[in-house]
Amino acid sequence: MMKHMVLGLVLAAVMAGCQSVEAKLTLDEARAKFAAASSEEATSPYHPTTDPGAQWFPEAGFGLFMHWGMYSVNENRPSWGVLHNRFKQKTPRDIGLDEYYALAKKFNPQRYNPDEWMKLAKSLGMTYVVLTTKHHDGYCLWPSAYGDYNTKSGANGRDLLREYVDAARRHGLKVGFYYSPRDWGYNNHQSGFLVPMQKFDRDIPAEFPYPESQNKEEYLKWIDFTVGQLSELLTQYGPIDVLWFDGATWQGKGIPNNEYGNKIRNWIYSIQPQILLNPRWGEITNPDYAVNAGAEVKKIARSAGDFYTFESNWKHITDPHQNAGVYEPIWFEFCDIWKGWNWGYEKAQSDQPDWANMHRILDHLSTLRALGGNYLLNIGPSGDGEYRPDVKAEAAVLSAWIQPRKAAFFGITPVKQWEKISPAPLTCSEKTLYVHLTGEKLAVQEEVRLAVAQEPVAVRVLAKPDAKVAFKSDNGELRLTLPVATRDPLGEIIEIQFKNDCSL
Repeated sequence: MMKHMVLGLVLAAVMAGCQSVEAKLTLDEARAKFAAASSEEATSPYHPTTDPGAQWFPEAGFGLFMHWGMYSVNENRPSWGVLHNRFKQKTPRDIGLDEYYALAKKFNPQRYNPDEWMKLAKSLGMTYVVLTTKHHDGYCLWPSAYGDYNTKSGANGRDLLREYVDAARRHGLKVGFYYSPRDWGYNNHQSGFLVPMQKFDRDIPAEFPYPESQNKEEYLKWIDFTVGQLSELLTQYGPIDVLWFDGATWQGKGIPNNEYGNKIRNWIYSIQPQILLNPRWGEITNPDYAVNAGAEVKKIARSAGDFYTFESNWKHITDPHQNAGVYEPIWFEFCDIWKGWNWGYEKAQSDQPDWANMHRILDHLSTLRALGGNYLLNIGPSGDGEYRPDVKAEAAVLSAWIQPRKAAFFGITPVKQWEKISPAPLTCSEKTLYVHLTGEKLAVQEEVRLAVAQEPVAVRVLAKPDAKVAFKSDNGELRLTLPVATRDPLGEIIEIQFKNDCSL
């Protein structure tokens, strides 16, 4: 009886914590709070938030990203597929403007069960999830009172976000909201974005939509609109762990993007102090993210936030000329697509797992954990809310591999200079060093040499207690000879135990 009473009190406390933001602040109060928010820039040097509720992030390790919206109905690229000749290059248009926005009436996911999404994430050892609440096209996954495109368009006003948030909490996952401030559907597609592509085609000449004298007034209207949507997100779903922006620079002369970017950020922290922000609102200057780095790093590290996000280009992680000075002292993540070319939904060509793709995923996960970063891996659900069969098949194989080897990925200390010591990524936990033989090349390696002077107490294959590893320590080098007969096709983690701490 006492056990049940204690459990009840614990659950009540957890639920109270989940609802504290909603109970504390109404939508109108949040909007009023914005008017009083400071527009001062963050103190320099800018560091990740020190709020106790945000300190989970550097040890999160692995997260699930999901691009999902009206574009998922017909495998369209999220938002970008509506542009023609984008980025000053001749590129095809996936779909016409009117046809694209007509998808809002067709997006009504009947098989949406976010518990299934969360089960997949948990099976892979993921600790946080991030869902596109609104991409650049302006479609909202909740029945927003602001804008023309949301679930009131075709999904009967269903709050898809509420279901996602509740499912994530049921499964013990941190909750992330992707939110695009730039909105191509705003004001009937007339705004300070997409200039000079007001016609959604770079080859069609288009003038700026407003005279210079009117531009700032229109910008402030958009700011008010954006604050309205963000107020809904920040007050109606309880504490949110990550708010993931993706561009907000309104073009034209005299537009205070930096000033309002600072104001937005300070306002968000005042409502939800535990929240983590990425550095992708506009062009807020933050050179401290690129201290001692070259021009390329300064270019990509131009905005303020609690952590930095590298997107898709693996060279940002592996090329020392691009990553120099970025890892210290900040937190970072690398986001990428599970497979294929589309951040949104793309039909599977097979229902069988792709082994080369699984090798790539594990190689990236191992490397990122060795460097102290997180891996945010994207899956685009179908318009009906389901994952493609080949992704589910690969997730099942990866789950079976990761689960017994989680000790090498989570609750560890990174070994950021591992390339000077080992041909394989390294992580450390007190007196244990983990050697990550993942990726297609390392997965078949039979001998590994490490520049480690400390002699091991024991060496074994993690998750395979009967698999013996022969080792020899001589003249500052540790040589490992690995068993071949019991080798897992996805690779192995070698666990080396020392008498003293494994700090290298």
